Amino acid sequence: MEVPADVVDLATAAEWAVAYGLGTGPLSQYGEESGPLLVLTEGAVEALGLPARLDDRKRLRVPDDHPAVKAVEEGGWKLSRAGLAPWSFMYRDRVEVHVATIPWGAFADHLRWGGIEDVAADPAALAYVLGQYAERVITPTGSTAACSLALMTALRPPTRLVRDRGTGRPHRVPVEGSLSAPVDPAPPEAPDEHPLAKDRTRDEAKDPAHVLAEEALAWHRAPTEAEAAAPYVVGVDVNVAFLAAANRLTVGIGEAVYTDGPRFDKKVPGCWLVDLSGVELRTKDLVTKAWKTLPAEFPSPFTPDGKTPTGPAWYATPTLAYAVELGIEVRPIAAWLRPEAGGYLDLWHNRLRDAYMGTLADLGITADMDEEAFLAAMSTVKERDPEAVAL
Repeated sequence: MEVPADVVDLATAAEWAVAYGLGTGPLSQYGEESGPLLVLTEGAVEALGLPARLDDRKRLRVPDDHPAVKAVEEGGWKLSRAGLAPWSFMYRDRVEVHVATIPWGAFADHLRWGGIEDVAADPAALAYVLGQYAERVITPTGSTAACSLALMTALRPPTRLVRDRGTGRPHRVPVEGSLSAPVDPAPPEAPDEHPLAKDRTRDEAKDPAHVLAEEALAWHRAPTEAEAAAPYVVGVDVNVAFLAAANRLTVGIGEAVYTDGPRFDKKVPGCWLVDLSGVELRTKDLVTKAWKTLPAEFPSPFTPDGKTPTGPAWYATPTLAYAVELGIEVRPIAAWLRPEAGGYLDLWHNRLRDAYMGTLADLGITADMDEEAFLAAMSTVKERDPEAVAL
């Protein structure tokens, strides 16, 4: 659409976007509306009197004494503490406007926007892709990680507004099932930088009997000679596996409570001190359903490096639930548990799943396809609609 002639800087651009009615409605019962997002191309940067590039490559922001920043302030708007940056946040009273500046790297690789830069050269295509993202996920506010956190908060706000019956004044109260207040990690969960870990010795920081040491991405072992001599390696990757793992996951939303010698319960989130040294790794035969012992070379799923546990260690609830699936008797010595818990990520998972499946459907890939049709469609997926591929 045509931009009015009186839009000459960022402040007037923000006023125009608000007056035009850009923005989105609340994503949940207690959520709030989201203000406009202005995405600035090189031409827009020049037209609004902004610097073409950011000279401050360390802090990635326009100097606070720059005329463009002064124009924002003179227009009655305030910038967040991040200042005028690749992603900026402007607000006036209860009105908010986000700004993404493409020449400054708003969709750069380190912000994980993937193929968005591939369509950014065409403003109409970019507007379509980001409009679809806003409709299916959330209005972009920064990196994709920042958008993910914003989506969690938008779907499960920490508080909601209610009116006091006596005075009629609005005040905020916690939303049930949301993360309404910050809570400390349990001592074994605290990273080394946390105040709870300040008295931890160097040996204790490396000891799984003192700290939770689980890492899904580093689970491995060295190949045997026979394996190293094999001609091929087959990699199996399940799409959005971490998103799927969040489905129906019970998340602790309250303080951790210490318990001696509890009985293991896979429905209670927390960390448990358990001795899994010497356990036999087994699995059920897919045909006979009988238990069978796994090969000795199979990496242990209970250590970050795949080596067999050598004594008691702290484990998260899902890890021990997996141990039970492998036929292992789990006898906790102690635990830090969170009785106040719930499906905090359910709405987040469902929205991202629907967004992902809806975008695949745009590319001709649906859940009811047979294997051959799916593989054929996936093999040519990047040759089709570039906007849907970027999304």
